[in-house]
Amino acid sequence: MKTIYFFGLLFLVFPFSGISQEKVIFEEHFTDNSRKWKEVDDNYKQTNVYHNKLLFSVKYPNLCELEWAPYDSLNIDKFSKFSIECETLWKNGENDWGYGLFWGDLNKYSVYFFEISSSGYYQFGIDKKGKDKKIIDWTPCDKINKKGSNKLMIKVPGNTIMLYVNNQFIRQIDYKFIKVDFVGFRVMGSQSIEFDDFIIKQQN
Repeated sequence: MKTIYFFGLLFLVFPFSGISQEKVIFEEHFTDNSRKWKEVDDNYKQTNVYHNKLLFSVKYPNLCELEWAPYDSLNIDKFSKFSIECETLWKNGENDWGYGLFWGDLNKYSVYFFEISSSGYYQFGIDKKGKDKKIIDWTPCDKINKKGSNKLMIKVPGNTIMLYVNNQFIRQIDYKFIKVDFVGFRVMGSQSIEFDDFIIKQQN
């Protein structure tokens, strides 16, 4: 009896010993601007850190602006498993324009984006040198809080990407790996968004 129990215990322990764990590689809660996020107020956009948030306002319709994270180094290679998440709050502006996350290759300016709108839609696509290609066109989603706060998250566990809104899974599609050294927020159209609790994780 003891021998059987002993080997059974070994069988249970060893399979789990090699399981990879997610590690936080970037985390920002905007308690201050010690990381030196770019704060601007020009003819096109306004960005500033205040009250534990990043306020991101775009001033013109049909305009797309990016704000990327000021990290010392970030290199998620094309074989990495990773996730990105943030909290958002729509403040005011146009209803039918997107805002959310982007990530990709700075040198090639090839970035994926996952966005929602204050009217309750989401989209996913890739921006190559300023030209958007929609992989998922605007789609209604009842998990989005219209004109409110929403948590966005993407997970790349392999050759697929999983999209989440408010911790609820909404879509999974094929994902073509690209190098990721360029991550942040994207806002389109004339609207103001607050971002917070921005976290990037990578699997060991």
